Amino acid sequence: GELQSVRNKGFPCEDLSAANCIDAHFVDGKTFRLAIAVNGLIPGPTLIANEGQEVTINVENRLASEGISVHWHGIHQMNTPWMDGVGLVTQCPINPQSSFRYSFKATPSGTFWYHSHTGAQRTDGLFGALIIRENSSREETIRQELNRFGIGQFEDLPNQHTLTLLDWQQEASLDLFTQLSTSGFYTDIPIGQVPNPDDTPYGATKSYDGGDVGPVPYFSGIINGLGRHIDVPYIQTRLSNFTVENGMMYRFRLIGAQGVYAYKFSIDGHKLIVLATDGFLVEPVCEVDYIIIHTGERYDFLLNATQPGDLENYWITAETLEVEPGQNCQSMGHVAEAILHYGQPDDPPISSLEYEAIKTNSPTRQCEDDGCKAVNCPFEYFPRSCNINCTNIDQLRLLEETPSDNIPNNVVPAEHRIFFNFNFEGLGEGSSINGRKFILPPAPPQTQPTDFMEQAEQCDIEKSCNPHTSDCTCVHVRSIPYKETIQFIFSSIGKSANSHPIHLHGHSFQVAHIGYPEYNETTGMIQEHNREIKCNDMDCRATDSECVPERCTQPTGWVNGNGPTFSINNKTVRKDTVIVPAGGYVIISFISDNPGYWFLHC
Repeated sequence: GELQSVRNKGFPCEDLSAANCIDAHFVDGKTFRLAIAVNGLIPGPTLIANEGQEVTINVENRLASEGISVHWHGIHQMNTPWMDGVGLVTQCPINPQSSFRYSFKATPSGTFWYHSHTGAQRTDGLFGALIIRENSSREETIRQELNRFGIGQFEDLPNQHTLTLLDWQQEASLDLFTQLSTSGFYTDIPIGQVPNPDDTPYGATKSYDGGDVGPVPYFSGIINGLGRHIDVPYIQTRLSNFTVENGMMYRFRLIGAQGVYAYKFSIDGHKLIVLATDGFLVEPVCEVDYIIIHTGERYDFLLNATQPGDLENYWITAETLEVEPGQNCQSMGHVAEAILHYGQPDDPPISSLEYEAIKTNSPTRQCEDDGCKAVNCPFEYFPRSCNINCTNIDQLRLLEETPSDNIPNNVVPAEHRIFFNFNFEGLGEGSSINGRKFILPPAPPQTQPTDFMEQAEQCDIEKSCNPHTSDCTCVHVRSIPYKETIQFIFSSIGKSANSHPIHLHGHSFQVAHIGYPEYNETTGMIQEHNREIKCNDMDCRATDSECVPERCTQPTGWVNGNGPTFSINNKTVRKDTVIVPAGGYVIISFISDNPGYWFLHC
């Protein structure tokens, strides 16, 4: 069959004329800024393929001066590592006015997405959904298995019911990244003005657990390329609509394309049934009020279209995890919005004249009375007063059993275990792993290994990076053996407290164990970071007076020698992107069966 390309309903883009394409400055009704579109659309067209198909996609770069590459997020690229689409890692970037043909096998099945993996282009609009549909025989087996859990017939219409979430900024992403990597972000001076010593850099807002949330202020949220800035009246903007028919059940697909903020997703008047994460079907989690989704994650859910209250339209909300200072259950109200519409697929888009009334009449969710359920919390639990119960990612169970040859061992030798601590180090408190700030090599190791070995400034893994020096800005490479159980420990411990979404290219992995910090049982606030991981920085003052012992740039093992005990089996949940809790850690395990150079990043 052919690869399907689905355009956003109501906004055709048969050519690249301004009349037929989304105006980039109108995504939130306010912003007038540089953006990048795919075939004239933000997000790009939804691509739909069948499981096992050979997929060929021609990418042409029409940008004036920037190279691009396209990553197929979640596709393992088994035997095609040079198609992973990471500029200067698996390929040379595609130069302006040049093209590149990606060709790979559509496997595994599930909800994925594509996006630029060069610079900061993804959050400027260069992304879109990629759906791999199960083949017919497997789909029938899946539906039979779901029937054991009381799940009846449902419609699967990815061309109509795929949602991409993005936090949209006022400035181009590269400008923001440059500011954050140097002097920081300032809100009390005009955009573009050089800060002086009297100016105060922006301080991050806080999450429900007291962890830092965003290094830049929230500006707007968009769902499938449309949204509203808080300063703009609803009548002057446009929102995405998703149509269902009363009495039917539907599979929806949710994609986190955000740059910074995690979202707490909900649909007024409806409970959700979580069906899959990162392409892996799970035993259904019913009566879900909120799905928390971070950058790179995907969640499939079923919606039972019962039309409560006989309303025609219901409000869809994706809300950040930011809370008001001193009010650990009072949201700051930073959202992305859309509308669930009961009607027919060919109904025209809802007029913006109706938005305010739809929102006012929509039955809002009340957790005070019966309590609410959230899936995928980036902390162990919500503050008690929020009345929201968490189903955390390691509590999910696979619907389909993992084949025995894909199940990692529970115990691995020390040389197959690597600790990665994600934190912020050096000038501008830039993002780092084990104190090392990654720079791209001059040549991609996947296609030009000789040039890479001769020219790249690779990190010295044994060198101390506390304090941070220029040698700690380098190409960070870790090698692992082939066909072995590999265990990675991702942590976020040390001086700062942030949750991190970590994505491993080329593989999926079992989420074996999550270690949380110590919380206040009443307020849910982090009291102390997890202390199970040994960091050699604790004793660094003995050899270097400038080091900061609170940092963790040298995680070397477990304090108790053996680490936590856990059991991986054929039902242990699998993912390719996982949230590391602020002040805690996640243990992932996988079989190293896909040779290549694979990017690992937040």
